[in-house]
Amino acid sequence: MSGRRRVPADEFAAAYAAWPGSEHDKTALRTLLLRYRIEAVAARVPSTVVTSPGTTRIPQRLMLSVGEPGLDDAQRRRRLAVVRPALAAYHAICDVLHGRDPEGRPALALVAAWEQAVVRLEEEFRAP
Repeated sequence: MSGRRRVPADEFAAAYAAWPGSEHDKTALRTLLLRYRIEAVAARVPSTVVTSPGTTRIPQRLMLSVGEPGLDDAQRRRRLAVVRPALAAYHAICDVLHGRDPEGRPALALVAAWEQAVVRLEEEFRAP
């Protein structure tokens, strides 16, 4: 991770809420917030899984977390069931943010589904 300060997600969320426009008008901005939250989780993947800190190689970090030492088979299956939808959301979000999605502004229902995947991911990696 670079020496730059990473803005806390709650500050970013507050800025999103204050941004003018309807929820539909702000879906691309909301996807940016979701990507930010996924990256924050990936940065917290235990050092027993990924030794280099940061927010690079998000898909690899999250998939490697399935093999975290100390997880039993049931916990690994649960983690995989959480990580897969979050990564699908991450890839779709990246398509929106990098202009690969022809719509440019995803439907609210789709963004809501991505958000559910992100919430489950955050819960999975919440400190005990």
